[in-house]
Amino acid sequence: MAYLSADPVHEPAKITSRYEVLEPSEWIGKELPILEQIDIAETLRTGTWLVLLYHYDCPDCGTAIPKYEQMARDLEGNEDFLRIALIAVPPYGLIPISENSPCTLGRLPETKEWFVTTPATALIIDGRVESAWEEKAPDFEEILQKFVKKSEKSQSFVSTNQLTHSLHIERRLLLMEQFLAFQLYVV
Repeated sequence: MAYLSADPVHEPAKITSRYEVLEPSEWIGKELPILEQIDIAETLRTGTWLVLLYHYDCPDCGTAIPKYEQMARDLEGNEDFLRIALIAVPPYGLIPISENSPCTLGRLPETKEWFVTTPATALIIDGRVESAWEEKAPDFEEILQKFVKKSEKSQSFVSTNQLTHSLHIERRLLLMEQFLAFQLYVV
């Protein structure tokens, strides 16, 4: 009679030459473990990045991508604060990325199978994962809250210009939402 065991010795490996299981929640506080596998690794190695891993056939990814493109447009001219990368997970297919996307586009290689629940998002600073989300793409407010919490914990604060700019964008987005809600009410 065979018994199932929760013993980690008998669990399959998370990384092999044929496949890799990605668990973003385990990345926090470490260098992005898949960084060397991404075709734009050198670009992602410096600065502050919001990295979205997506599958072409993921409905939630299809919803998140246009929102992240808009967020990138709102941040244009202030890339020192935050840049956004959209990383395709194979197999590749058509996804609603605009022709002139303001996001940096990258891919994981097809040399192995990648198992990850998408959308998967990581906030990285100089290649190190500060926050990670699985099965969701955080909105700008949630990302901003992570910056503030990180600043409070490390007692190193985001520059006044960066915070002022991000609060300005957040205020603009809030005003736009209120305006749209008011228009729907009037009509």
